[in-house]
Amino acid sequence: MSGTVLPDPTTFPDRACRGVPLDVFFPSRRKPDADARAKAICAGCPRLAACAAWAIPEVLAGRLSYSITAGVPMPPLTGGGVSPRKALREEAAAALAEVVRTARPIRLEGAA
Repeated sequence: MSGTVLPDPTTFPDRACRGVPLDVFFPSRRKPDADARAKAICAGCPRLAACAAWAIPEVLAGRLSYSITAGVPMPPLTGGGVSPRKALREEAAAALAEVVRTARPIRLEGAA
């Protein structure tokens, strides 16, 4: 990714998540059925690739965590050591890059 600042996906009026409560994407606790709902909304979004592209630098910098973004679960910022958290952020960024590349949600282990 270059140093280009991408628009925040919440600025797109045609996004599938428009009007959906934030707790769908930022749950207080991770539950498979809750994750499935968020992923299903993302899967039908015309802005999926743009959202994923925006999220890559955010997750790598540790500014985006414990959510479902572009259909990809973001890792928590706490727990484990620094290296495991960094590895989880890099894994999430790689999954987001795949969404950008294919413009389709990816199938993750345990995904509905």
